[in-house]
Amino acid sequence: MNRKERDAARGRNDYDASPADLSSPEVYSGSGRVYDRLSRELVLISFGFVMIVVLAWAVMSGALTDEEGKRSGTNWLGVAQVRLKENRLTEPPDDNALDAYLQAQELAVGSSAVKSGLETIPKRYLAMINRLIDAGDLELAEKTLGSAARVIPHASDDYAYALAEARARLENAVREMSQRRQAARSTAENYEPLTVFQDYLKDGTLGPKMVVIPGGTFVLGSPEDERNRDPDEGPAHPVSVERFAMAQTETTFAEYRRFAEEAGWALPDDYGWGHGQQPLINVSWVEAKAYAAWLSEQTGFRYRLPTEAEWEYAARAGTTTPFIAGNCLTPEYANLDFRARSEQCPGIPVNAGKAVAVAGHKPNPWGLHNLYGNVREWVRDCWEPRYDPLTDGRASFSGEGGTCGVNGDRVLRGGAWPSPANSARTANRYAMAEQEWSSGVGFRLVRELD
Repeated sequence: MNRKERDAARGRNDYDASPADLSSPEVYSGSGRVYDRLSRELVLISFGFVMIVVLAWAVMSGALTDEEGKRSGTNWLGVAQVRLKENRLTEPPDDNALDAYLQAQELAVGSSAVKSGLETIPKRYLAMINRLIDAGDLELAEKTLGSAARVIPHASDDYAYALAEARARLENAVREMSQRRQAARSTAENYEPLTVFQDYLKDGTLGPKMVVIPGGTFVLGSPEDERNRDPDEGPAHPVSVERFAMAQTETTFAEYRRFAEEAGWALPDDYGWGHGQQPLINVSWVEAKAYAAWLSEQTGFRYRLPTEAEWEYAARAGTTTPFIAGNCLTPEYANLDFRARSEQCPGIPVNAGKAVAVAGHKPNPWGLHNLYGNVREWVRDCWEPRYDPLTDGRASFSGEGGTCGVNGDRVLRGGAWPSPANSARTANRYAMAEQEWSSGVGFRLVRELD
């Protein structure tokens, strides 16, 4: 096969140069220079195209980086504002408002909003600390003061002086409480477990009957195989509780009336069911806390709502079954709507249709009445869908200074008069905003002993 035939086989059918032309050195050398120039131009064009792409990518990348920075700053500002609403001011260490505001400040995004937030945190702390001192919650005030000190490097000099004044006020309140305790006539600190006592108020009259609850360890929550168990009752875990005193019954209208008259607060609606020894109903968590603060000031001892662990520990009184009476509950222990049938508790034709006088039902082994029915009871803790794994019986708070975030949801424990028996299992939990109230909601207090 000659060259033309080979070229034709390769697709060069338009080949018409003569052999003499093809054999000429000039033609070959000229063609090589043309091909080399075209190759160089193609390389340069390709290189230029690649450089343009690289430069474009760099520019776009820089723009995206700037945009991501701005977006990140905006997110930090939003996170800071959410945490501020929830009163997570400097706690926990990796999820608080102060750190988020400082991140937004570093990115120079929303400077006016950042400045406002950084000014709000010190004000919020000072108001919180003063409220705690006024309420006699001196231990929590001490803890909050420690957290508040972390803001000093980012606040004005006036803030440091104000914190020093708050510290002096707290120390004075601690001294006064100690003096009142020494002057108080109660000697409950020396009482044996399960002793019933009453503290004296300033006018010489007696406060609510309290039962000395011994310290101990128990399993908080329900086992996973408990019938009718809700997911929020776990994870069940052991908790150690220091001794304390708990009111023998729910707070009554008669007990609360003395506070309401002195403080100028209106009595809650009783729906015509009566006052006296009727359990206080239609009362919010805020009102319950105010009554506890008043009782503390009157007696010289620290009264407060129980923690969730303290409530369940006292309600169980050493038992581990779903109910204090075993696997079900009967009308002798609680005021509930027993007509509702279930696979766990058989229906019993009993329903009072209202809250009834306290101490009218059989107490648990530790002498406490109506922990399982009549009215549900406020406790100190914030509502969480799962237990915070605290092991020492303290209350669990979602915000600093004992606060519970935006909604302010607190925990309720025990059954209520319009509810079926299954709702009164010892581990059962409920939630309600701390400003709300209901005809099936009341409270009982505890008194610190140590």
